[in-house]
Amino acid sequence: GAAEGTTPASGVAGAWAITGDGGGGYSFDFTQDGTAVSGTLKTPDGAELPVKGTFEGNALTLAVVSDSVSGTIKGTLEGAALKGTYDLGGSSGSWSATRKP
Repeated sequence: GAAEGTTPASGVAGAWAITGDGGGGYSFDFTQDGTAVSGTLKTPDGAELPVKGTFEGNALTLAVVSDSVSGTIKGTLEGAALKGTYDLGGSSGSWSATRKP
């Protein structure tokens, strides 16, 4: 593995606060290893949905796989913000996220 401190600042690892068509209260918590991304999507009611996918270039592609919800989330890193679209459990829309302080 890579030495500590070599994670590129352009990655998506860490915690993100999401705002979207469905309102606030959602957040991501990502870990990144090369182009592989995994983590959780936390919902306002406290559920944590597992997500995994890739981050290559500035493009984030995630699959959500849980007993209750399945779908896809796509995003692009634009400066300090992630922006994209989701298609989850039959509902779709757009979202954006910023890093939590």
